[in-house]
Amino acid sequence: MAKMTGFGMKGTDQELSAVFEYLATNFPGAPIPKLDVNKAAAIEFEARLSLKRSEAAKIIAYREKNGPFKSMADLKKVPGVDVAKIEAKKSSLVF
Repeated sequence: MAKMTGFGMKGTDQELSAVFEYLATNFPGAPIPKLDVNKAAAIEFEARLSLKRSEAAKIIAYREKNGPFKSMADLKKVPGVDVAKIEAKKSSLVF
């Protein structure tokens, strides 16, 4: 919508709301695929789990040293990582 208005689209708040509802209903976004913790790069851990760069690096290093993660319990073993952030988004992870 911001891009459309940036190109000059005009309308009342009610009209713009109707356009937004139409687009959201008829052109839904694709679902975000689950994050494969055994293949993900550090930047993906940062972005998807809201982790710090250092925490993402610790996950990668742990995975390289100890092999693939098999479960959430394995991921929680990584020292120095905010487990609460991972726990909050566990439904978006796959092992």
